[in-house]
Amino acid sequence: MANTTKWFYRIEREQGGGRDVQHIAIEVFPSNGRSFSDGLFTFEWQTHKEDGGFRSWYGFHIEVGNCGSLAELEEATRLARRLLRDEERPHREWSPREIVAQLEARLKARRAVYDRRVSGFVPVEELAPQEVSCWIDDYRAMGQECCQVGVLAVRQEEAQDRMLAEALRLGYEQWLAQFIQAGKPVMIRDQGGPDVEELESLLHVEADDL
Repeated sequence: MANTTKWFYRIEREQGGGRDVQHIAIEVFPSNGRSFSDGLFTFEWQTHKEDGGFRSWYGFHIEVGNCGSLAELEEATRLARRLLRDEERPHREWSPREIVAQLEARLKARRAVYDRRVSGFVPVEELAPQEVSCWIDDYRAMGQECCQVGVLAVRQEEAQDRMLAEALRLGYEQWLAQFIQAGKPVMIRDQGGPDVEELESLLHVEADDL
C-alpha cells in the first residue's frame, strides 16, 4: 500500500457475555474499502461492572485483519508501530480515546460508518441527511432482470432527473431510451441513513467520571 493511502476507522461497542460486560473495537481500513472484510487491523478492549458502574477499559490488544501477503502484513505492522510509538512508555496500555487521537493525528484517519444507501463507508461528517434515500430504476417496469442506475435523492422527480444525468455520464444510451419509454420508473432501495452515536458516548465509561 502506498503512503498516499487515506484511512478510515470505525468503532463498534457491544454487550459481551451478559449485561455486566462490554467490548469496544476500533477497526482501521483504507478509505476505498467497500466491505467489512477490508480492515487492516483492529484494536480491542473490554470492561465490566464493578461496584455498580463500568470500570476503565482494559485488556488492550491488536488483531491483524485482511492481510493477503507478507508485504501487507509488514505494512500493517509498520502502521501499528507508527501509531503506538512512545519511547518514554514503550509498554503502555493504550485506551480507546488515546487510539482515536493517535489515528487522527498520525494517520489523519477519519471516523466512518457504513451507509447502505451508497453500499460503502462514508466519513461521519459527509453523511447525506436522513431524508435522502437511495433510488434505483424500477427494472421490472422496464422488463429488465436487474437495476442499472442508482442515485441519492429526496423526491421522485429529483431521482428521475439525477438518474437521467447519471445514465448520460455513464454512456448508457440503450438503457436511457428504455427508461424514458417506460415513463422513467424509479423506486426506493434504501431509505434513511445510519444511526450515528456520538464519539464521546461510544468511548465513555463510568470510570471516566471518577
